[in-house]
Amino acid sequence: MFNVDLYEKNIFEIRTLMNNAEYDALIVSHSDEFLGEYIPPSSQRLAFITGFTGSAGCCAIYSTPVDSYNIDLFVDGRYSIQAKKQVADSVRVLDIDNQKGALTLIHHLAATLKQGSTVAFDSNMHSYRWYLAASEILQKVNIKLVPTKKNLIDQIWRNRPEEEKQQIIIFPETFIGMTSAKKRELISIKINDAGLDAFFVSDCESVNWLLNIRGHDIPYLPIVRCFAIIYSNQSADVFIDSEKLIETKFAEQCGDDVSIFDFSRLDETLKRLGEDHLKIGADFSTTNAHTILVMKKADVQIENIKDPCELPRAIKTSTEVNGFRSAHVKDGVAMCRFLAWLDRRCETKSDETEATIAKQAEKYRKDQEYYIEPSFATISALGPNAAMCHYNHENEETPRRLGSDAIYLIDSGGHYYDGTTDITRTVCVGTPTDEMKNNFTRVIKGNIALAKAVFPQGTYGYQLDILARKQLWDVGLDYNHGTGHGVGHCLSVHEGPHRISSKSGTDDAKLVPNMIVTDEPGYYKEGEYGIRCENELLVMSHPNLPSMLNFEVLTLVPFDLRLINTELLTDTEIDWLNDYHQRVRDTIKPYLTDQEIGWLIGATKQIEPKNKKQSEI
Repeated sequence: MFNVDLYEKNIFEIRTLMNNAEYDALIVSHSDEFLGEYIPPSSQRLAFITGFTGSAGCCAIYSTPVDSYNIDLFVDGRYSIQAKKQVADSVRVLDIDNQKGALTLIHHLAATLKQGSTVAFDSNMHSYRWYLAASEILQKVNIKLVPTKKNLIDQIWRNRPEEEKQQIIIFPETFIGMTSAKKRELISIKINDAGLDAFFVSDCESVNWLLNIRGHDIPYLPIVRCFAIIYSNQSADVFIDSEKLIETKFAEQCGDDVSIFDFSRLDETLKRLGEDHLKIGADFSTTNAHTILVMKKADVQIENIKDPCELPRAIKTSTEVNGFRSAHVKDGVAMCRFLAWLDRRCETKSDETEATIAKQAEKYRKDQEYYIEPSFATISALGPNAAMCHYNHENEETPRRLGSDAIYLIDSGGHYYDGTTDITRTVCVGTPTDEMKNNFTRVIKGNIALAKAVFPQGTYGYQLDILARKQLWDVGLDYNHGTGHGVGHCLSVHEGPHRISSKSGTDDAKLVPNMIVTDEPGYYKEGEYGIRCENELLVMSHPNLPSMLNFEVLTLVPFDLRLINTELLTDTEIDWLNDYHQRVRDTIKPYLTDQEIGWLIGATKQIEPKNKKQSEI
């Protein structure tokens, strides 16, 4: 839990360093040098200095208080409630614009600080694209943006967690369907087509995908942290903590044309690219500023191009698609067993908490073949806690107990060797109000509308987003998060470049067959309850309509019929729900005990269509 005395001590020490260097503000982001969403405990600098533990955000620490605040913390709508609960009174929590990210903070600093001020940042923790934009904004108001020689947070962080040194996983090609050599051949074609000699791959997930490796460096993200330079002749230089690999196995997987170097060799290799007069591609949005600045100083010719691995990584092979289907059967078995268990615990009025309930869900997943670990920290939320989109019971001194709330939300998932799952179910654990049931039904209607979508090739996710929101909009409601994100294959559960969101972005990608995307509309009433219903979808070519696409629902777990107001459903929606529940029953039933089968039959009970009722009158 947050320690106010320790916070004050840390602020005093960081200000001492800032004043010695004549910095008026210091920017701290939630990132490491790889700029990914998930970072190891040793890189949780934003949490260390502010107390905020969410997976996105940034802050400015001031050398002297601004409007009586030591720190301005920017978070997006998913975390605004959580942040206000976690930080000290002298930390001001402000909303962030998802499209601009940390640049919202830069605009704030431009409007807040005096001309001639100096803003410091660690160039390893921000993208080069961010650096260029931030520099331009601050220069206009005569404020300097300067990189620190060393990370200031690291200099005061006592008892900083040690980085784990586990060996990499040579990922079995039987789960992938494409060798590393073949992937490098495809990427080298893209490099040659762009007129480049090489591409600097800064995204760890791209490197892991490219080399068919995985690791244990980050909780919930089974990758090994590494950089790579892939050349136009298909060879590659990989920069990694050399203590984490067995080189003979690595060579067997990747071949002799992949060279391994320790991280300490990266800067000298980048400088050599300039000496060899090579033309290098790099994605300025995913490559840290330090790396680009080193290359520019060495006169490397650099061109800003999109990571050539990102789109091929998102389009799964047929082997991976079948693996996702298999993983969702196992995940469906685990979740159905869990929900049957939860119903029994509610009936016996047991003394379970959000923590023990979450632990039970993972227990059932651990029983499944090829299970590795959770795909993210389980959101296990009762009553008002579910109104916080990314609530984490581990941040609470006393997790909420079962027995006093009407509904419970669990957002969880698993990494399996054959696929990655992400599912949210909102279930009845008490006596729901009519308002709860009506809003749950509207969320279900949105989920169904997106799942049933038929759309032309070339469609972006933002063009479909309204399908999931319309039923809520019709009664003046909405939710403050995206509707869907891509899902990696034993990589990040949040994978780009595609997504389904009300906001369009320059980095968005069109939906194409064999992409995986989530379908997760919701509704949240602060201080009372939260609702979210999430399935994973597979983008497919429509079987009957040329040039059209549709979705296959991969997730196989019932929606809670006790929370549905069937009067708000159309017959078409009832038919879809009945068909879905029948498929869940037929698929999952063979793996359950007799007691669990009884629960499943009740949970997938068919709803009688309205037209049939009317015909019987």
